[in-house]
Amino acid sequence: MRAKSSALSRSPIKVIADEPGFVAIHKAPGIPFQRTGQQAGALELLREIESTAALAWPGRLFPVHRLDKVTSGILLFARGR
Repeated sequence: MRAKSSALSRSPIKVIADEPGFVAIHKAPGIPFQRTGQQAGALELLREIESTAALAWPGRLFPVHRLDKVTSGILLFARGR
């Protein structure tokens, strides 16, 4: 369990809400929304958190909006269309 919480604390994104209809994360500045070259994007980082923690988001997550790479803030992902 310690390794899982350590991995979560190092992530540039933080899950702030995990609700039946959506997942909300806080994205740090400098993290792209989509993968750019070798740098993982926000959704990819969210899936990494899912694989290292006791979290599960079965099925697809759909972005509700985007944030620029230089912007920090809340990103919402819907569980359905």
